[in-house]
Amino acid sequence: MGPGLGHPLSDEDERIHCVVSGELYDHERIRAELEAKGSVFFKTKSDSELVVHPYKHDGLDLLTSLRGEFAFVLYDSSKQFFFAARDRCFGIKPLYYTVLDGKLLVASEMKAFLPLDRVVPVGIYLSGGIDSSAIAAMVMQLLKEKDPNAKLATFTLSFPHAGDIDEGPIASRTAAAIGAEEHMVKSLLSGIRNNLFSLCMARESFSSRSLFGRKDKRAQMNSWVDMRGSLSTICGHGILLVWLSDWSFHRTLKGKQYGKIQLAAVPLTSVSKNSTGDAKLARKMLRGISTHRAYTAATTAGPDVYNAATLAITGEPDGALNIAEGTPPPIREKSVSGQWHPLNVASYVTTKTLLQNAILNSIGERTEMANSVEARPTILGSPSRRVHQHTPSICEDKWILREVVKPYVTEELYARKKLSYNAPPSRRAEGDSRLVPLQQKFKDRITRQTVERIGFLNWIVVEELLEGYLTSPTFPPDGSLDRRAQLLLYALSLVVLGEKFGVDTWRP
Repeated sequence: MGPGLGHPLSDEDERIHCVVSGELYDHERIRAELEAKGSVFFKTKSDSELVVHPYKHDGLDLLTSLRGEFAFVLYDSSKQFFFAARDRCFGIKPLYYTVLDGKLLVASEMKAFLPLDRVVPVGIYLSGGIDSSAIAAMVMQLLKEKDPNAKLATFTLSFPHAGDIDEGPIASRTAAAIGAEEHMVKSLLSGIRNNLFSLCMARESFSSRSLFGRKDKRAQMNSWVDMRGSLSTICGHGILLVWLSDWSFHRTLKGKQYGKIQLAAVPLTSVSKNSTGDAKLARKMLRGISTHRAYTAATTAGPDVYNAATLAITGEPDGALNIAEGTPPPIREKSVSGQWHPLNVASYVTTKTLLQNAILNSIGERTEMANSVEARPTILGSPSRRVHQHTPSICEDKWILREVVKPYVTEELYARKKLSYNAPPSRRAEGDSRLVPLQQKFKDRITRQTVERIGFLNWIVVEELLEGYLTSPTFPPDGSLDRRAQLLLYALSLVVLGEKFGVDTWRP
């Protein structure tokens, strides 16, 4: 923030005050329209001030005129009225609230509630997929049109130990094809071992993508362009098919060839032991789809890892039912009545769960803010999203996207089958009994003492998971993580964060 742009921003009467995180799009046009109405005095050049004056004119309806990636809090001192909101479509900028000691606390990160001490170069996150590759090629073309000598930096996570599932080589070929300056981030496993706390801290759980940020800083890259969320808004990948009610439909399509393009064989992993087809009431409330059940099965631990004292107070967690009950009644009515096709319902639930909580929040916003970089999800909030929302979905992975970007990508990328994007762990050679780095980290840090210090985990279950993963780990061919290791990462995150912040042991 420069002079005159400090927060909070206030109106000329010092009556209305606001703090804004993010960016409001098209602010120059909206500013001009407000000034044309008269009786509007802008004190700064900041786009954030657009929250103040539309509120004076339109009250709570100001949200209909705001577009962008933002979260804000506003206080009207004349009415003693407090108002907090975020961008209404996807929630790119997160917003959390809690009540502590009778006081309402609002922040962009949960850890703000803990006792903590208190022209920009553009880069591209480049994987081996068509999404980021297309964006990199288009950005490079735009830069070259203005300056033939322009440079574009691309950053790729590479896993040399992972063989065919390492996307580093294809990303390198793409960078060379478009003439970009390649930055390959390697030695990932040592980075995880040496920066475990910062990795957990950034996401408030665990994310290897945080390692990008350290490379971003060294390259002095503060602004990024990426394709986060594109598929979640346009039913763009075959995994949605398995989240519908007709499972045989997905099994029939899985791996089927459409011309040169092949459907992804993306596995649906389940972290909890519960079946992805149970939760009958939760599925019935949303016309039988399995989206919310599959999401909670793949991302939550299930009741087994919690001890009896915890479950006696909270009851067994039922994430699928929570999602169904939290779905607005008009959406549930359209779902049950048949006004919405199950694929529309599944896409809506995916947007409100996987997209907002994981892709935009913990994987995206948290990692970027932890390293003082800002990324613009190009597809979200753009006119193209409205086109996608009104385009019938077909079964080929990313068909719409592939056809649109075909002039910008190589034939290799255009025809390439979509793969799961994973951070594959080190593998043991046949007959080698030595622990891989992740196993060693678990053995060192997950002990009865550290687990029981948390207070609500079941050590007997955690110990069984630990012993099983240390003695007989599995290494799925797609590079995903052994289910036991995923649960142990959850426990390790709690151990690390609890120790760092001195969190007291939970007691019933």
